[in-house]
Amino acid sequence: MTFYKLTVRDAVKCLEIEVNKSLDKNIVKSFTSHISYYPNGTLIKLNNGETGIVKEQNRSDKARPIVKVLYNKDGSRYKEAKIMDLAQNSFLNIL
Repeated sequence: MTFYKLTVRDAVKCLEIEVNKSLDKNIVKSFTSHISYYPNGTLIKLNNGETGIVKEQNRSDKARPIVKVLYNKDGSRYKEAKIMDLAQNSFLNIL
């Protein structure tokens, strides 16, 4: 048996590729509208080296949630967490 390790985002991309080949577009759209790429509470690392957790989903872009940044790039905890809406910060990405 072969197992594949994919992120939710990559799995959704795979489904979307198959839409016009072997999958029904409406079923895929319905399914993907009910899942989160990064569920609330997921520990994430940003491309700037900071670490945080997903605070809430972003309705405008599931791949860019609102995160609570807890640690700087050196691993030191911030005295006060920063809330960042990744949909508003196009230079930041989840690794």
